[in-house]
Amino acid sequence: MVYVDAKKKDINKKLKKRKNYDLKIIKKLRKLQLPLEIKKKKSDYFIKNNFKRSNIKKSVKILKNKILYNNERNST
Repeated sequence: MVYVDAKKKDINKKLKKRKNYDLKIIKKLRKLQLPLEIKKKKSDYFIKNNFKRSNIKKSVKILKNKILYNNERNST
């Protein structure tokens, strides 16, 4: 499992930019989700999201290589 960490302020800013932004629906969806601490504990990998495309691409590429490397080691 991959946990993607981001500042709540940045997440809310991105959500408000969406065309179909609805605060009531967002609140309901957040209530249905597990708490962040539980998600962090259950995750195998961690990515820090600062909403900059280049940083995310780099983080995902590194993570992909880690996952592939671990799968290779486990299969041999």
